[in-house]
Amino acid sequence: MTHLDKCLKNNSVHKDKQSNKIYFRRLWSYISPYKFYIFLIAVFAILESVTTVFGPKLTGNAITILSLGTINFDILFSIVIKLLLLSSMYAFSSCLSNYFVSLVTIKITYRLRNDISLKMNKLSFEYINSLSYGEVLSCVVNDVDNLSSAFTQSINCVISSFITAVGVLLMMITINVKMTFVFMVIIPVVGIISALVLKKTQKYFEQYRRSLGEINGFVEEIFSGHEIVSVFDVSNTFKTNFKKINEIMYDSSFKAQFLTAIAPCIMELISKLSYIVACIMGGYFAVLKLLSIGDITAFIAYSNQFMQPVIQFSSILGNIRQTFVSAKRIFEFLDAEEEFRDEKNLEYRNENYYCSPNIEFKNVVFGYDSKTSVINNFSLKVNSGQTVAIVGETGSGKTTIINILMRFFENFEGKILLNGVDIKKIPLDEYRKLFGLVTQDSWLCSGTIFENIAYGKNNPTESEVKFAAECVGANHFIESLKASYNTVIEENMSNISHGQKQLLCIARMILKNAPIFILDEATSSVDVFTEDCIQNTLRKVLKEKTSFIIAHRLSTIKSADLIAVIDKGKLIEIGNHYELMSKKGVYFDMYISQFDRT
Repeated sequence: MTHLDKCLKNNSVHKDKQSNKIYFRRLWSYISPYKFYIFLIAVFAILESVTTVFGPKLTGNAITILSLGTINFDILFSIVIKLLLLSSMYAFSSCLSNYFVSLVTIKITYRLRNDISLKMNKLSFEYINSLSYGEVLSCVVNDVDNLSSAFTQSINCVISSFITAVGVLLMMITINVKMTFVFMVIIPVVGIISALVLKKTQKYFEQYRRSLGEINGFVEEIFSGHEIVSVFDVSNTFKTNFKKINEIMYDSSFKAQFLTAIAPCIMELISKLSYIVACIMGGYFAVLKLLSIGDITAFIAYSNQFMQPVIQFSSILGNIRQTFVSAKRIFEFLDAEEEFRDEKNLEYRNENYYCSPNIEFKNVVFGYDSKTSVINNFSLKVNSGQTVAIVGETGSGKTTIINILMRFFENFEGKILLNGVDIKKIPLDEYRKLFGLVTQDSWLCSGTIFENIAYGKNNPTESEVKFAAECVGANHFIESLKASYNTVIEENMSNISHGQKQLLCIARMILKNAPIFILDEATSSVDVFTEDCIQNTLRKVLKEKTSFIIAHRLSTIKSADLIAVIDKGKLIEIGNHYELMSKKGVYFDMYISQFDRT
């Protein structure tokens, strides 16, 4: 079971009890707005089936006329005209039916992808961290595409297959009841075979979809870490692991496809046998002169034609199985845990919050699980305009404190107050606008350098973007590029260095000009000279901001108003650089050890 399936299982109490009927109802909620189009599809599918049903009967009548000694050309000509009209009607209705099927399918999949996109923006930080990119990609792309294919193949086919089968059966009855009764014996046999064979396919399709998510994530992992894989020469290990996943996909896919395909093959065999029986019985009735040659020909054609929609419907059942598997994964994703967004009793309605705010942590306790606390009784008061540096050993909880402040995790005890208001009572969308964030793992989107710097602000001017770049010293390297600010950043970021990425992220933060700045090892990948330039700029910018800085190089935070030293989630020292140095405590030891090391 993949991370996606495990997390979805934990996030929804009722989902394991959901049946295919429930998934169908939820799918219908996406289909129902297009009932008129569905009605048109049904109408044209019926017309298509009607033209198919009456064709053999007219052809049989023509054969009967031709078999007579005297040919009535007027009647024969009228039959030919009717056949031409039926053929034209079939082509017309088939084209329109396919057009409306495609239209409905596109609209449904558009809504699904849109809802998935909106859902992704609401997912909790904890839930997102539990997923691999491949699993999400498999759900968003492959499962939606599978639904799209199933809709395209199934909507009109189900209707036309049913109408054709019923119409053909009625026409066979009008020709000869006895022959029809013998022929109908095969119907329950076909039904039993379909039920037995297709019953086992769904679990194999589910297994295949899970494996597809795993292999997508695996491939993404290999390509994103290609340099490490090459340097440490672990390609053989990856090949072995890939082979295991691929073998599981092969096995589940083979069984699912084989079982789905074997039912139509068995039905085809039964169809041929019924066709032979119809020929023998037709010959017998012809000898007894109970049926004309035209009627026998029509009945034989109908007997062959009857099995086609049945076989087609059997194949559709296989697609429906895949549809329910994909629908299950999609709706479980849509039901996943969201960020806490309580819209009741909200107190954030004052524009004064956009000024540099006061922030207070009051007895904050947090753990990623119920057994272990990462942050323990953390209390800290940050006044408006102060710069606070948070230092400590790796794993002491520095970044976790920032994640709690950003409300990436809501399940903490204690309170965090923003100008005296509990941050949980502030609308999340408005709350996040208060922050400018730069992390150690600098993130840039696909696009130009200009677009990446402008990412955090709506419709900035060119001068604003360039000013932000100049503030961090990024303008020099940007102007040296061939396309300058219009340079497209490649997907793997191979055309800019990691340090340049950090400069662009800091410029993006400065352009946003939020009242609270957070820098988590924001200058860890730049050279000392560039870092000094950035620090000088930040000192000017941060004067009007409430800011939090996480840094391992303590020389970069000497000018901070407050330095909070934490250990195992506890605040153990607080003060400015000179106060802490005079105490000769933990901070003093950390600073001296770095100084001696350099």
